[in-house]
Amino acid sequence: MMNLRAVDAIEIFSLVDNSIEVIYHLDRDDVKRPNQWFESDAQTLPLADHGFAVLVRTYAGGDVHTVLLDTGPRPDILVENARRMALDLQAVEAIVISHSHWDHHGGLLSVLDAIEKPDVSVLIHANMFGVFGVRKKDGAIEVEARAPFPTEADIRARGGVPVDSAAPVLIAGGTLLVTGEIPRLADYETGFPGRFIRADDGGWQPYDMCDERALAANVAGCGLVVLTGCGHRGIVSTARRARALTGVDRVHMMMGGFHLAGEKVEPRIPQTVADVAALAPGLLVPCHCTGFPAMMAFAQAMPGAFVANSVGNRYTVGAPRREK
Repeated sequence: MMNLRAVDAIEIFSLVDNSIEVIYHLDRDDVKRPNQWFESDAQTLPLADHGFAVLVRTYAGGDVHTVLLDTGPRPDILVENARRMALDLQAVEAIVISHSHWDHHGGLLSVLDAIEKPDVSVLIHANMFGVFGVRKKDGAIEVEARAPFPTEADIRARGGVPVDSAAPVLIAGGTLLVTGEIPRLADYETGFPGRFIRADDGGWQPYDMCDERALAANVAGCGLVVLTGCGHRGIVSTARRARALTGVDRVHMMMGGFHLAGEKVEPRIPQTVADVAALAPGLLVPCHCTGFPAMMAFAQAMPGAFVANSVGNRYTVGAPRREK
């Protein structure tokens, strides 16, 4: 059990996602579209891209902490979007990289350059530095073509301090929990067979995305906010892991990639939707790799909670106190 500090409020800013939408009607106090909370026009709207990143700001007794979850796919997009949204990256004290895929770590080094300060914690997993393989149709394993994760030396050269988070860890003054490795807690969330990581002896060993971790906060009077990059370990397992680690049963908000796109995982949609509905979140924001069929299913099952994300959206749970 982790002693996660309850917060007065949390704000989540969508910095990178696959789409942007500024004209749909959204009548909610806890969600603001881009053109509802910062000034922009056709030339200065934030940019969409295949990837994910959010800026997370917690408020607790006058303390304010700012953290990034993921950094998008390319060196330029997160920094540019933050500029267009007037978000101060120099306030960022930690960066959590959810897992090893390029569309979540591609902007890491440029973000560290933009933060321009030493000793920024970069929460990672040792597997991120690995060499990955995929089984071909003939049964042979070949090295998977993917953008490499930045080296530890490159991270340190830009002021980052790599922090292993294979185990659960509290950050941001104890207001945010990095879940550590997420066990599979739903029998249908089975991952992807045929993926491997290079072992120390030079051979291959099965790889089941164990490096994916998530973020959680506990908002007083509301419950857990669970944020996931891709949810490769399963969004239901992720939520259950957050509940078990914190002892907080109520899940108020779930946001991020739920990875239910593609023929291998789409059969899981009905059971996933049923189990998420059983958690009864008040705010459900599937993003990035969730896929259109799953988004439709979530929207139909939970119309009062579902929100289609847009780059530039701001989400607020609780009531921020801004004394400091």
